[in-house]
Amino acid sequence: MSHPHAIVGTCSPGLPFDQYLDMCLDAMLVKTDSQLRQELRELTDHELVMVTRVGGQQMYRIPHTRETVREHFLPAEERLGR
Repeated sequence: MSHPHAIVGTCSPGLPFDQYLDMCLDAMLVKTDSQLRQELRELTDHELVMVTRVGGQQMYRIPHTRETVREHFLPAEERLGR
């Protein structure tokens, strides 16, 4: 997700759920808001996504560098450019 407020590994407050949902729907990563909520719950349980409150709104962000995300989540073939 390449939104300026969702940059991984920064001190950005992140994005609200609705913006993540729009991005994920556009990219066809999820089909429903409940599917995204389930994915986010799993990712927050494993501390791969952090949730904070800003102005009464939950904000989601990835607290890891792009390199860390690539290393742990992309298959070796994709990391090596195959």
